[in-house]
Amino acid sequence: MIFLGRSAWGGRNTGDATFTSINNINKITLKNGIYDDMYITQSTVETVSPLNRIWNYDSILHALFDGNLMAGNIEYSVSAMSSIRVKRRKKGEYNWTALFEVNVLDASSLSFEKFDKYASGGDTEYEYCLVPVMSNGIEGNINTNTVISSFDGIFISEKNQTFNTPLDVKISSTRNRQSSILNPLNGKYPVVIYNGQNNYYSGTTSGVFIEHDDDTCEWKIKGGVNYRLKLMDFLYDGNPKLFKVFDGRTFIISIVDNGSEDNSEHPDKAVTTFQWVEIGNPNDSQDLYSNGLTDTNVESW
Repeated sequence: MIFLGRSAWGGRNTGDATFTSINNINKITLKNGIYDDMYITQSTVETVSPLNRIWNYDSILHALFDGNLMAGNIEYSVSAMSSIRVKRRKKGEYNWTALFEVNVLDASSLSFEKFDKYASGGDTEYEYCLVPVMSNGIEGNINTNTVISSFDGIFISEKNQTFNTPLDVKISSTRNRQSSILNPLNGKYPVVIYNGQNNYYSGTTSGVFIEHDDDTCEWKIKGGVNYRLKLMDFLYDGNPKLFKVFDGRTFIISIVDNGSEDNSEHPDKAVTTFQWVEIGNPNDSQDLYSNGLTDTNVESW
């Protein structure tokens, strides 16, 4: 029974005011005093003691006023996490593709820059997220941002090397789905049987590959032969590539059969042609990792 704020037992705290929950606090003011620190927590049972003011799940801010007004938990966050995982997905889709894993050793590890050269073109809208990974491997809350990806021509990439061109690009492709046709003796129409689960693209691509100087925005026509030799060595080194086209098409491919070069129109205008076959899904983290295109071996989710 409660009477005038006190219980029948006359407890020490029975006359205290009822706790009030206030949401959306966005400003705190301290003035007219000298303060050692300020600690705010969501916990209503935590002991108020300077010795107990250690960051935990309920902590909101802790300002030490040590020559600055910083009140975040970056030191606590760094001690709790092992890495930052970078993922992306097309806007509106569910599964993420893991691209990078950045080890976290100290606060300076949280300042980094990564370039995603596998993003599709065609004004594709992507969501990118940064995911803290705890020392036990559990992923924390994500932070997201949106980017629109667009470019000209074609790009052929491995993890550490890329060739591209927007010049005289031609692509012919075939969708491969192996099947057999059976003609029954007592039926008008045939029966189609699909042999296995193969369902992939293959094609032929050609273009004029000339090295471009990004600083002067000029084509390096002189010495183009050496550049094309490097291109051929790259194409036929036996490693999987990521091949993407300006219109949004993107494939993990292997280069097959023979490549050719034709400069019959002009000595400095050599058209390079190569054959390729699709071997993986560019939006699948495991396919990117198993084909040597990323170092991040985690499942998509």
